[in-house]
Amino acid sequence: MHIPSFFVLLGLTQTILVAADSSAWECEICEDAVDLGLAALKDNRTEAVVSEQVNSACSKVASNATSECEKIVGTILAKGLELIEDNVQPSAVCSYLGYC
Repeated sequence: MHIPSFFVLLGLTQTILVAADSSAWECEICEDAVDLGLAALKDNRTEAVVSEQVNSACSKVASNATSECEKIVGTILAKGLELIEDNVQPSAVCSYLGYC
């Protein structure tokens, strides 16, 4: 059975669009988490409180996305906390971490 090229291309397009939506979601979560961290730093909070604020970003997502959100936040805390402490803009932090 031969499948017309149009349907094959349609399937590829849909896959790409889903991937793009996923990337946009990851970028948004990352930037929100970094914003929360920056806000905590402006209030002269300790690193532990900043970490808590960054983790709170995951309370805003749907339950089926919580584990992915926690992975993003874990990356931010492991690799991006110093950038947050240096007041680097959220878009730059998340771009550096590969989420935007």
